[in-house]
Amino acid sequence: MNALIKRALPLAIASGFALSAGSAMAIDIGLGAKAGTQGYGLDLSAGVTPKLNVRGGFTQFSFNYDGELEKDTSAGGASINNTATYSTTFDFNTVALLVDYHPFASGFRLTTGAMLNNSELHGVAVAGDQTIEIGNYTSTQGADLRADVTITFPKTAPYLGIGYDSSRYSKSGFSFTYDLGVMFQGEPTAKVELSGADASQVPQEDLDREVASVNETLSDFTIYPVMNLGLSYTF
Repeated sequence: MNALIKRALPLAIASGFALSAGSAMAIDIGLGAKAGTQGYGLDLSAGVTPKLNVRGGFTQFSFNYDGELEKDTSAGGASINNTATYSTTFDFNTVALLVDYHPFASGFRLTTGAMLNNSELHGVAVAGDQTIEIGNYTSTQGADLRADVTITFPKTAPYLGIGYDSSRYSKSGFSFTYDLGVMFQGEPTAKVELSGADASQVPQEDLDREVASVNETLSDFTIYPVMNLGLSYTF
């Protein structure tokens, strides 16, 4: 009997490893496309347990807005139109590593994880023939002055949300997906650089005061709402 057990034990262990390997090979892999408040992107997911899923992905989006600030004044009975031009570029770029938990036998999921936030806002304002204020400093009319403002965010942002992906409990094929949550992005930070012949006329303390004022305004934007709609395919 002992000899039989000794011979059967290695076979049982080998069979266990074979079953484990077969289970690992049966992991469902999903690929999805999405679009929402963070732009558009892709997700790659894998089932770890019947209720647990890991997901990695990215989103990106960029757009530019140009315009003019106009102010009408009068001098000597004549109407004068003063303008200042500005340009703003928004670059959204995030990379996510998420864990999805399906508490029920359905597509509903609870999601947590972290996002690498490479988003940035860049604005340019040119005084033109208007006066502009920087801190307590007011430029002369028609000053050769340009202000470049760059707003960046802390790189790592925790994420918490809910969502849906029916492919988690279907054999294979297409599935509608959505995510609704919050990215805790922290306080954005502004950087202001001046250029032009009259840039040296702006006292450093006024430039620092202006940057501090912008950062104080930005301190209210510590969270970013996330909503994504998409379509995934499970292999």
